[in-house]
Amino acid sequence: MIRAEEGYLAELESAFLKYGDVPREVVVKQDMLRLGLRFSDRALEAGKGAVLKSYRLFSLDMVAMDQMARQESARVPEDLTVQGGPYGLRATAVQVRLSPLSPYLVDVREGQLALVVDGEAVGQVGYPQAPAWYGRTFEDGTRYSEVVALTMAGTKPFITAFRNCQFGKGQQCLFCDINSHAAQMKRQGRYSVATPYKKVEQVAQVMETAYKEQTSPGTRPHSYTVTGGAITSQLAGGKEDEFYLRYVRAIKERIGSRWSCRLETVAKDAESLKRFRQEGVDIHEPNMEVWDERLFKVLVPGKDRHVGRDAYLRRMLEAVDIFGEGNVTTNLVSGVEMSQPYGFQEAAAAVRSTAQGFDYLMDHGIIPRLTTWCLEPGSPLGHNQLPPLEYFVRIAQGWYETWRKYDLPPPAGLGPMGPGRALTSNSAFMDVGY
Repeated sequence: MIRAEEGYLAELESAFLKYGDVPREVVVKQDMLRLGLRFSDRALEAGKGAVLKSYRLFSLDMVAMDQMARQESARVPEDLTVQGGPYGLRATAVQVRLSPLSPYLVDVREGQLALVVDGEAVGQVGYPQAPAWYGRTFEDGTRYSEVVALTMAGTKPFITAFRNCQFGKGQQCLFCDINSHAAQMKRQGRYSVATPYKKVEQVAQVMETAYKEQTSPGTRPHSYTVTGGAITSQLAGGKEDEFYLRYVRAIKERIGSRWSCRLETVAKDAESLKRFRQEGVDIHEPNMEVWDERLFKVLVPGKDRHVGRDAYLRRMLEAVDIFGEGNVTTNLVSGVEMSQPYGFQEAAAAVRSTAQGFDYLMDHGIIPRLTTWCLEPGSPLGHNQLPPLEYFVRIAQGWYETWRKYDLPPPAGLGPMGPGRALTSNSAFMDVGY
């Protein structure tokens, strides 16, 4: 973790000059995701009524919950927007990642939320406000917001059907804290039910309520995600395909197909993919996490053992024929290629490697999406060295240039593209341009 030092504002302005070929919004967003955020007491108080951080699958914080003296984990927003200020930033959605050492402070200045660096306000901050249904509970005490979280500045329902991963010891992705995070959440009393998976009927009820009570076009959902950890045996009486399709069917029966359904699983064979399509899945996302062939074996050992990199690629190509271009994505954890002692030493080499992946995938109609790597203390790589800002800026730029090269449609389910428009909050690859 990098400790905030005096004079960081000068470093930020130097970065604006160095990366003058990309929007300033990309530089600020990638740096905030890289270094995390701190919140003043007044900024925490302002979180009342906002879409608060749900910790739906991973912690995505650089500090453990039991080290948060002010209970920040229950008081900060899921995402925030930053805009204006001396740099004229266009509205930029940023995922909240807590770090007590970050140079970026969210505070209240002159009665308004602001992003502060070295005591200077560099932008106005907004918290997406929660819809009325978000605060409701079921008779068993389960909160609606626990069943369905809102991401992308409050515009996208996100259903974590299974909070754990069944990859065994030595097989879990090295950057991932899914199981340790679930244990942390349980210790903190953040789960109102004991089972690690959600009730299908409750998910369907919340989604129907959200659909019926959708509000203005600026906050209306356009897609939803069904996701969870890998299931290698059975869960709730079904194997992985059947387990997740139960949620898809139940939601589709309640709200139809106006909102597109995005399902995240490991890569599937053609038989499973056709079944997904027939059952109502609109977008399939088998997440590779890292492109490099050597690093795939090291960093995602469970996926390498249970599927294998060659099979991942072959199955994703088959998925494009079934779902169509723009409807098959794969997540890449940007920055993890530089994890030590396994990865690249130089940012330029890491960018080149993953850019080769961009080129191969997009040439075949698969649109990767990026998640900026977070050094979560509960993951095996949580105390690693943080990649430089250069890497994160150039990887976002490389994604956009490759997307333009192949004249692909926008990645389905991720909302609008471009600075001042993009809502994908965990990386700036969608903010570069359109």
